[in-house]
Amino acid sequence: MALGDGQSQLRLISVDLARSERQVDLSITYQTPMSDHSEFMIEAVHAENCGNVAGNTDQAIIVGMTLTF
Repeated sequence: MALGDGQSQLRLISVDLARSERQVDLSITYQTPMSDHSEFMIEAVHAENCGNVAGNTDQAIIVGMTLTF
């Protein structure tokens, strides 16, 4: 697990793969061409039961650009 101060931490946790505790990801993506050789992408992601741990949630926004030569 990464910590906010740049350190990492290892620990043992029990993971219950019961249906109610499985990780579920929801994402929405938008992609559009910017020119004949480039494309812009933005994606929002939400995870419920992140890491198969009940009640653990996480969110992220990803921005990307693809260039072809």
